[in-house]
Amino acid sequence: MHTEEELYLTLEEMKYEINNTSGLEIIEEKEEYLWVRDNLDNNHRVLRFNTETHEFNDELIESFGQDVSKYRILECIHMLPKILLMNLQKVYIISTNEHLRSVEEETNVYTFDLYNRGMYIWETGDVVISLRALEEEAELASENELEIEGQTDYEENVRLLLWRTLTKELFRSLQSNPIFEHEVEQGDEVVEDFCELYFSPAYA
Repeated sequence: MHTEEELYLTLEEMKYEINNTSGLEIIEEKEEYLWVRDNLDNNHRVLRFNTETHEFNDELIESFGQDVSKYRILECIHMLPKILLMNLQKVYIISTNEHLRSVEEETNVYTFDLYNRGMYIWETGDVVISLRALEEEAELASENELEIEGQTDYEENVRLLLWRTLTKELFRSLQSNPIFEHEVEQGDEVVEDFCELYFSPAYA
């Protein structure tokens, strides 16, 4: 590994780790990412490993026509350590059952619902976030005159909830990255502790 602005793997380091991890096999190599078959522990999934040259843009986010620009999702993505984005393929922002069905059709995963904040889709490397759940939580906080991490504005509450949710799910993607199987501590408490490093009022 090398350290510049942050810790990440070079392409050669990434390929070395994949080739030397039992159950992993590179099946396609492109400049910005590798497609890798993961049969570790009979997983039977295909993951995308983003290389250090991969740039995340608006194509990353599928919002089904909703205007989510005010929540500055790409800003959050670019702020986070890139190591959290290694397996990320798509971020789905959903608000309706129709959106949910579209995600299910695209991912073949049927374990999410609109009442969950978010989920890292282990099988595909995608993240799905329910904007409806976050909006309802922010509305409840407003009705009860509660603050979320020092914020009092409704849209800012939603933004902060979205950023925190996205960050948690991306950290879970790191926890399930097979090349870091024995290097990343597991459990939700670790996820919560990591988020506290980024989402205090000073950083919001």
